[in-house]
Amino acid sequence: LDLIGKYVGSTGPKVKNIVASALGGMLFIDEAYALIPKKSGGGFNAEAIRMLLTEIENNRESLLVVLAGYEKQMEEFLMSDPGLRSRFPHTLKLPNYSPSQLAAIAASTAQNKFGLQLEPGLQAQLAKEWAAKHNFMLDKYNARFAVQQVEIATEKYIERLGESAAIETKDFNVSVAARFKSDHTRADVPTISAAPAAVNPGKPVLLGRDFGLEDGVDVG
Repeated sequence: LDLIGKYVGSTGPKVKNIVASALGGMLFIDEAYALIPKKSGGGFNAEAIRMLLTEIENNRESLLVVLAGYEKQMEEFLMSDPGLRSRFPHTLKLPNYSPSQLAAIAASTAQNKFGLQLEPGLQAQLAKEWAAKHNFMLDKYNARFAVQQVEIATEKYIERLGESAAIETKDFNVSVAARFKSDHTRADVPTISAAPAAVNPGKPVLLGRDFGLEDGVDVG
């Protein structure tokens, strides 16, 4: 949600219009700390905050505003203007997803975003691997980490298919290669397409090695 205008005098009306469109409902501002006035050239940001606070005060009974973001940066944001904390007195802290939950998100992302599935045992193996070796990344990025890992694994999957395409693509009918920029694919990588319904349940798609698990997956 962009509240900042591009020229002098455009920020205030833009904020007012956005607030007006949310009256009777909720205005959700994700990564609200992007509004923190910068040391140089931050006048538009300060104007956006002031106008937002004014509109909140003027529409107290017809508008719910939710600010979201990482805890540390949100604390800095609330300190950036003396009127923010009084207008937003309630804080809800959501715990990070656990490694097991992130592995489930990875499986869901592979299925829903790319039409792919994890080999048997891989979801549990990812949970163990991430808990043991990537705690810092899980705390910093959480769900985004899981999604990025699936995207990286899918690129490796496409490269792997290029080496044995005749064997590994004949049962599939959906294209994933087209979902990546050209610099992430090779000319010899075939266009595979495989709607989830067309994937053979007995033939897994994303393997442990696609996620960097060189020792494979322990299915025991």
